[in-house]
Amino acid sequence: MIARLISASIGLVLLSSAFRWTLDPETAAAGLAMTLVEGPGDTTMGMNTQIGDFTAFFFTAGLMACIGAYRNQHVWLYTTLSLLGSAAIFRIYAGLVHVADFLIQQQVCKTRKKVFKQYLNKNGKAYIDALWCSLEEAVEAIASAGGIAVLAHPGRYGLNRSKLSSLVDAFKEARGDALECTYPSIAIEMQAHLVKLAIDKGIHISGGSDFHDAGAAWTDVGKFPTLDRAAAQHGIWHHPIWLAHDRALQAVGAQKAASQATL
Repeated sequence: MIARLISASIGLVLLSSAFRWTLDPETAAAGLAMTLVEGPGDTTMGMNTQIGDFTAFFFTAGLMACIGAYRNQHVWLYTTLSLLGSAAIFRIYAGLVHVADFLIQQQVCKTRKKVFKQYLNKNGKAYIDALWCSLEEAVEAIASAGGIAVLAHPGRYGLNRSKLSSLVDAFKEARGDALECTYPSIAIEMQAHLVKLAIDKGIHISGGSDFHDAGAAWTDVGKFPTLDRAAAQHGIWHHPIWLAHDRALQAVGAQKAASQATL
């Protein structure tokens, strides 16, 4: 009952934001530290797009939360969680990237690497502590959306092996699924240690290129050290959720092929 009330309350707040964007967009924009867009030229196309997009965002997120509360079915909350979660993640990403680009344009630094080293890392001049959710909350959100929770590039956290092992224990206890054991610039010794750690802890092994955009000189799409055959036996592609998605895609493909054959 409490969860339904919380869901309904969040939904109503989001719906009120949607109606505020419709009825008083200038105040709604100011509430998000923005001004209404003008143009291009003498048109109101930019403003119409801004109002329409934000209204749709808040209306959809609020409506799904209210439906979930009314029907007492958490699956309706996936849309709300996805919208709010992705908005938070991409706002942080946009802030970091655009601050870096701004400092490069102002000739404060020559490269993004120097911006992050001098300004945006933990000891940097422009660093601000982020408000993170707990490990358990993060894993639960991923699992609720039908995803597989992976602990990303753990070798980059500056932890000794004892603390890294404790982190993986906490991640597994929170029902985390996999450990990223290969990624760009990883040392061979670290990769071997992470693979052994994942196998010993009984969780799956993952890997990724950590690709962000074309300006990221340190990586490219699909570019990372490969896993040996023994490690690949524990790959995330053997996870039940991954296999279920594969079967679902195969079923859809078979249905399409059958329908085309009958035409």
